[in-house]
Amino acid sequence: MKTKKILFAILFLTTLVACQTPSNTYYIEGIIDDEMEGREIYLTDYVTDVRIDTAVVRDGMFSFSGVVDTPFFAVIEEGSYYFPLIVEPADTLFADMMEYVPATGAPLNDALNAYDDCNRELFETYQAEVDSIMRLADERKINRRTALDSLEEKEREISRRFDENVWSTIQAHPDDIVGAIAFRRWLTNKERDLAAIDSVADQVPARLLEYSIVKEELDIIRYKSLSAVGMPFIDFTVETDSGSVSLSDFVGQGQPVLALFWASWDDAAPREVREIYRRYNGKGLSVVGVALWDDPVDSKEEIADKEIPWRQILGAHERPADLYAINDLPYTILFVADGTIVARGLKGASLSREVARAVSVATRE
Repeated sequence: MKTKKILFAILFLTTLVACQTPSNTYYIEGIIDDEMEGREIYLTDYVTDVRIDTAVVRDGMFSFSGVVDTPFFAVIEEGSYYFPLIVEPADTLFADMMEYVPATGAPLNDALNAYDDCNRELFETYQAEVDSIMRLADERKINRRTALDSLEEKEREISRRFDENVWSTIQAHPDDIVGAIAFRRWLTNKERDLAAIDSVADQVPARLLEYSIVKEELDIIRYKSLSAVGMPFIDFTVETDSGSVSLSDFVGQGQPVLALFWASWDDAAPREVREIYRRYNGKGLSVVGVALWDDPVDSKEEIADKEIPWRQILGAHERPADLYAINDLPYTILFVADGTIVARGLKGASLSREVARAVSVATRE
């Protein structure tokens, strides 16, 4: 691996010295694990999922080149390999798919990396603070109410700081793809409804709203209004070798249901969902997993490997994601006894709190 990186560094520097790239062309060079030797790898538009270019891995390296008039968000992918970057005019963009170091070598990618680095530092600080609070609660040095209040305060603080990073990035990039990506991530960071979007519309430069990566998310939010909090559940049915299974087999059956939408390449059993299942299973709440996009064989392997105990709907593919406008996994939706949606997209303490409230209400009725 070290030899490969040294060779690539020499080629990379040679390219920088020798090449004078026209202003609207890009050249991407990358390195990847030896298992990809001789195989094809693809440069794909993130929004449209259209393949822009194909390369064959030789000696652990690959390259893409072309013309780009307007920079756009893309991924280099094949199988489990997934490497996001901005395709922009550049002499050489370096994609290290061995260590998954973000693409470098051009101003827009460098700006996006700075934005992501800030978010990563914020989250690491937040996670350390949350772990400290949970440790104090486990050691009974603080009571449960104090722990929940502290967690809520930390959630508000990190949300505010994430927002500050988004809006400062938008101010610095009011008309390019970096600003568009930052705004999209603001849209997806929390549950946003149309009212929330309208409240900030005058703060968003008009040019950013024209980017397809933003338009797609706004369309999702509009569609999500059909499955928003307060709306009845939308049923779907999956045909399997042993018969059909529907969401209505679980939801609307007289008790609250927490549905976890997941895929084998993501977290199929978040810690808070395991704790919710341990605490409430058979005591007023059901948990059901819904595997998206996966082949049922892959889903079953993941369930067995992680020893996931709750019931599952397998082989659903993209249908539930379309119906419930889900574009981030894992994803939770909480239904009360009659099937009404009372929460969606929650994680951590917020999810635990809503589940406790739903079970409490159900047991009193």
